[in-house]
Amino acid sequence: MFTTSEHTLHGLRRREVSHVYGQANVRTPTNAGDLCSVTMSLIKEISRASAKTADGSVEMKSMFHYFACDVMSRFVFGPETHLNLVGDPAQRPLVQDRISASHFRKLLVHGWYPGLMRAISKSTILPATITSLASRNSQILQIGTSAAKEAQQAAANGDEKHGTRSVTSVVDKLAIRMLDPDNKARLSTNYIASEAMDHIMAALFRHMSLPENRHRQEALQKELDSTFGDCEGLEQDAALGYRKLDACPQVLAVIKETLRLNPPIPDSLERVNTSVDNLSIMGYTIPKGTVISSQPYSIHRDATVFPRPEEWIPERWLEQIKDDEEGTRAKNRQFWAFGSGSRMCLGMHLAWMEMKVVVAAMYLTYETQLGSRWEEADADIRLFPRGPDCPIIFRVRQRS
Repeated sequence: MFTTSEHTLHGLRRREVSHVYGQANVRTPTNAGDLCSVTMSLIKEISRASAKTADGSVEMKSMFHYFACDVMSRFVFGPETHLNLVGDPAQRPLVQDRISASHFRKLLVHGWYPGLMRAISKSTILPATITSLASRNSQILQIGTSAAKEAQQAAANGDEKHGTRSVTSVVDKLAIRMLDPDNKARLSTNYIASEAMDHIMAALFRHMSLPENRHRQEALQKELDSTFGDCEGLEQDAALGYRKLDACPQVLAVIKETLRLNPPIPDSLERVNTSVDNLSIMGYTIPKGTVISSQPYSIHRDATVFPRPEEWIPERWLEQIKDDEEGTRAKNRQFWAFGSGSRMCLGMHLAWMEMKVVVAAMYLTYETQLGSRWEEADADIRLFPRGPDCPIIFRVRQRS
């Protein structure tokens, strides 16, 4: 779906799974409870990992990747086939190579020489050391294929899962639509599996960050304490669709400001003029077939809208009520972390809930600071990341 350039087909494919990622479905007691369950597993794993290091630090870049994969797999593959990377270290090799710098280099080679990579991956005479270079993580693809086939069979048999009960996973939704002979976006099993890969990999680009100084962390914790008391209160809110969490302005502010400075995909988001004629926009002619792009990185650094744009200032989102109406609209209009229009991030509602719940659970439980191995260069945007190295020190909060 993400690589479908034809607008009508893209719209049809998007509608196939839009219900699953819709706000109403994300906030059902079952899905909200699942998200909270994975988050509590993350908190427990952080405690275990922290106890094993001398300074209490935990490498969080890969840990957040595992968390994102676990959550996304529940929505994509369904409750029967989901991953448990946070709680089961034995599963982590499934995605370990995708955290390394070599994976990003491999992606570029796949883009430059797609035909060659396909030929190498299918070779039966080349050694495994060579064919693995062309592999796109076939183990997860096999999981996706298996889930897709099971969903198709269940849909064809009219199982209860696809009867009166609501369909909650991407593979379930797509499998049902495949049975419709009038479905113009009818998909193959391989498409469903690859779509699942796209959704999971999209989650890996989300970026987590920490408040940059103590007084902001304390303000966040004060808000969370007064709202929930502890993580048990957060779990109770999950059954209500996180209504209380939605009313926490500090949580929203630190997340929005982090996404402003570190958008999930900071570089150009390309679009193609697929109309039959040239377009005229603001006096400029855009020939048909022209690739057009905009950068969230640049849009988020417009100093006329975001003063001191290179600084992490979450208060700018708390001060909106003091702004003039146009200033508030300008900030929200230029907040482009998830794109906009028909091509905006399909999993936006799930992404927001993931980040809110993780931030709340973390700071209800811990105080944090940067580990001694942290370097300023670790936060730089890189074409080839140097690998997971984001040491954060966790101290269990001492409550009075």
